[in-house]
Amino acid sequence: MAGKDVLILAAGPWPKGPPPVGLVAQADLIIATDAAWARARARGVRVDWVIGDLDSLEEGEILSLRASGTRTDVYPQDKDRTDLEIAIDEALLTRPERITIYGALGGRTDQTLANVHLLEKLERAGVAGELVSKEERLLVVIGERVLTGVAVGDGVSLLPLSERAEGVTTWGLKYALESGVLERASSRGVSNEVVSLPVGVRVQTGIVLVVVRPARAVPVRGDLAP
Repeated sequence: MAGKDVLILAAGPWPKGPPPVGLVAQADLIIATDAAWARARARGVRVDWVIGDLDSLEEGEILSLRASGTRTDVYPQDKDRTDLEIAIDEALLTRPERITIYGALGGRTDQTLANVHLLEKLERAGVAGELVSKEERLLVVIGERVLTGVAVGDGVSLLPLSERAEGVTTWGLKYALESGVLERASSRGVSNEVVSLPVGVRVQTGIVLVVVRPARAVPVRGDLAP
């Protein structure tokens, strides 16, 4: 089981309705963690692989999952990785080009922060990774990344995950940086805006989280691939 474009459905908060059609349509492989399988099933979204401890599925849902024949890898509840991190690690073994994660933002603060930091794992593995919600898209930059699927008027914030990010250069943004410095204990990079295309971020040292807030609804198809 492999695919260049992997969609992971996480068990965090989901808005009403299914994930954006484009996320599902472009995915070669769809993995659901735990209760995300039941949500996907209720919304008519296919799932190729279920990973997790199944502790948030009801007994009837577990029976339905087993009856469906969907590949399911069950892990113990007592473990040192979240279901999402396990799903990411398994997805990386398929050698994808991109991993998009839906349903991993909001709800528990600790889970959300952990999920944001997992983007660094994807970036260091050379895989284009994103956390996607109805309102925003998150990615990590180590080195350089061009943002596609963005439009003039979209909001962009740059937040260092390392203590400092140095040599930060941007293009296509209203408030441009040229070899600038962003510090984790500062809000300097919050609330920028796309004014021209292409848009990109270059970081000489450090790790920067990029948050994109579309001025319009999240497009049906569109990504932030490098």
